[in-house]
Amino acid sequence: MELLKFLVQHSKTMVWTAIFVGILNGAASTGLLSLISYSLSVEQPDRSRLVLYFVLLCIASAVFRIISEIIFVRLGQQAVYKLRIWLSRQILALPLPKIEELGTARLTVALTEDILSITNAATLVPILFINLSLVVGCLIYLVWLSPIVFLMVGGFIVVGIISYQIPVFLATRQFVAARETEDKMFDYFRSLIEGVKELKMQKSKSTFFLDEMLEKTARRFSDVNIRGMSIYSFAATFGQLLVFIVVGFILFYLPLISPNYSGLILVSYTLVILYVMTPLQIVLNTMPNLARASVAVEKLESLGLTMRQNAETPADEAENPKLLTNARGGFEKLELVNVRYLYRTENSEDEFQLGPLNLSVEKGELIFLTGGNGSGKTTLAKLLAGLYLPDEGQLKMNGVVIDASNIEAYRQNFSPVFSDFYLFDRILDGDSAKVDKNSDELLEKLQLTKKVKIENNAFSTIKLSQGQRKRLALLCAYLEDSPIYLFDEWAADQDPHFKEIFYYEILPELKNKGKTIFVISHDDHYYHVADRLIKLDYGVIESEKRKAFAI
Repeated sequence: MELLKFLVQHSKTMVWTAIFVGILNGAASTGLLSLISYSLSVEQPDRSRLVLYFVLLCIASAVFRIISEIIFVRLGQQAVYKLRIWLSRQILALPLPKIEELGTARLTVALTEDILSITNAATLVPILFINLSLVVGCLIYLVWLSPIVFLMVGGFIVVGIISYQIPVFLATRQFVAARETEDKMFDYFRSLIEGVKELKMQKSKSTFFLDEMLEKTARRFSDVNIRGMSIYSFAATFGQLLVFIVVGFILFYLPLISPNYSGLILVSYTLVILYVMTPLQIVLNTMPNLARASVAVEKLESLGLTMRQNAETPADEAENPKLLTNARGGFEKLELVNVRYLYRTENSEDEFQLGPLNLSVEKGELIFLTGGNGSGKTTLAKLLAGLYLPDEGQLKMNGVVIDASNIEAYRQNFSPVFSDFYLFDRILDGDSAKVDKNSDELLEKLQLTKKVKIENNAFSTIKLSQGQRKRLALLCAYLEDSPIYLFDEWAADQDPHFKEIFYYEILPELKNKGKTIFVISHDDHYYHVADRLIKLDYGVIESEKRKAFAI
């Protein structure tokens, strides 16, 4: 079982200790059962000695159970906590094209629902082992009482296990279907939240969305889960029925085939069977949660994520020492040599090819990238920033070819503000004293001093207009003091006043500091600020103009 492997991986000693203590608990509980059975079958038992044994076994059973459960609960919670962080690191380490292909909904479900399923199953592991040990202990005691009866009971158990596998298979298929539907349902939840303004505007739109899209998907999710749980309920009930059949077999059939089976012996057999019924029922009831956990693990694997922490991830790539040395202030030259990149849109066979591109950029250049929608500007920006790797050709920095082994180090040279930027509620990875010293001037220049305060690198608020949020994103990028800056349509949401500040103050200041700057812009009134103007069309460079070009 993948879940048990996952737990063992985190602490093999703790897992086997918990299992061993659970077995001791099963042995102690079985001892209690045999003691009760013995006291019923003996006419004049030594009651003082039996009471002593009874008390000791009760204490031992309780102590062993508590120890086993505490160890497993502690192990399970620690393992799940580590799994959450591990999966978050893996998602961050996935190539951007893979993340864009998977989409927000799938990854959100993986980090929430899949983790929850695994968590629930992990907490059931101690209960499973404790009750399995009870079942095994009772069966061993039954062998001691009568091998013949054990074989008969064992036959029923074999029939039960085989017949149980069919509904388990059918129920698991339902859980797989539910998990696939859940991705779509979460996608609709995201659409509901992000598109709420559009849905509110027209009743027909919101009605169609709720009735035909969201409700149908949610109903299907509910229906397949109900079917899966119902199948498990049928299987569990059938297992319980088999237990009663065994009891009836012992009480009514055994006396007919042999007079040796007296009333007291039959009581002992029946007591064992009834005693094992509860832990067996608990074991069967844990199966749906374990099945969901299994489906969740398979889903994580299908997304390119894994629970195995010994697996290699892109986050562990070897970083190129030369690039790291040059990461702050040592950048001299960036080159694209016959670069091609094939962009595939999600759920579509449409493909867009960027390139072939040949471009050489020197330190300190201010370059504007322009072109119509779909011309490839943003794709080129992601290539330049190292978020995409070329399918063909070479991306070079300071003469070093950039590939999967050094892409992480290469990215450290960039501070981008993309058009679909995300604004964190604090400045990440910054010296608080340095940030506090330099941020006040920038806040004043960007006219945000009345809106936002920065204390210990945290913003007092990010509930701002889109233009103001972009100004905060610009502030964060500015404070990073990277060799290369990239701004994707930064000025699109700004009024003329802030456009002038951006083009006539911010960009010249960065250039005077020796920074290399790429700006994606449609503001042709400011093209004269650039050292070079590169126009893209259908993925290729249509034209390139240098300083003093005509506007």
